[in-house]
Amino acid sequence: MSIGFRIALAGYILATLVIATMTLLMGPREMPEPAATYINWWNNQPLSPLETLALWLGLGAALLSLVAAAGMVFFAAWSRHLFVACAVTLVVSEGLIEYPVLKTSLEFQLDTFVGLLAGGIVAVSYWSPLSAKFRDKMP
Repeated sequence: MSIGFRIALAGYILATLVIATMTLLMGPREMPEPAATYINWWNNQPLSPLETLALWLGLGAALLSLVAAAGMVFFAAWSRHLFVACAVTLVVSEGLIEYPVLKTSLEFQLDTFVGLLAGGIVAVSYWSPLSAKFRDKMP
């Protein structure tokens, strides 16, 4: 079971890095004209203080979730708690964005895949025989 858990963690890390690269470095993809017009309009709107906070919290939580996932590969006791805190922060920060966010099919699928992996990772790390490996490494 620990090999499957580590594969899920590797998948989470890889998919999260792909999403971050697509979002931060590649910019918007080609979309139909109405969607492109909306994205252009949305990108030119000033961010509210709440949205600014949400974006920075989301970015920080995504980065820390990668650190936590790497720690979970070695069953570090602190890592699963940090991973849960990051997952909750990411969900809350997405809810603080004021306007709808358009995603390509690939972005939507990767985002869904990351969410499913995160849920499975949390479930296995707390409610399976593997949870004992995390408890054994507690100080």
